[in-house]
Amino acid sequence: MRSRLLATGLGGMLLGSCGSPAAPGSDDFVRFLRSTSGFCAPDHDCQGGIEIEGTGVLRVDPTGVMVGGLPPANYQAQLSTGDLAETKRRLTDAAFVAALAASEACLPEIADVHETMELELESRTYRRSVASCVDPALRSVRSYLDALLARYPPR
Repeated sequence: MRSRLLATGLGGMLLGSCGSPAAPGSDDFVRFLRSTSGFCAPDHDCQGGIEIEGTGVLRVDPTGVMVGGLPPANYQAQLSTGDLAETKRRLTDAAFVAALAASEACLPEIADVHETMELELESRTYRRSVASCVDPALRSVRSYLDALLARYPPR
């Protein structure tokens, strides 16, 4: 199941070929997309995601409690220059790129819980299902993204 960010055309798909990841620089960063979905209470929206463009545009399809039968509204923000630089640095970190490029499966997949991360660089795109991955680089990026979203809440 894909996030509404993709379903509404906010995200494209360009998948690269197999091989070892080159050590990218933050100047190579084009776009990052994290899509999540899973089971939850009937009055919750459990499909969402975030997209970050190289220009600093942050798009969020939040999960959470539905109000009046409607899911939480999508929103958009502009990252500060400092947050954009730090985001690019973290998302082009060699350990994170290697974790996305890895071909081996993570721990056994959890039924009905999905998380996909896609990193588009100028030279190639990495995409991996990471819901059950415990790689330290992936965990670090998850934590960073959660903190970033806390600094850019819906208005």
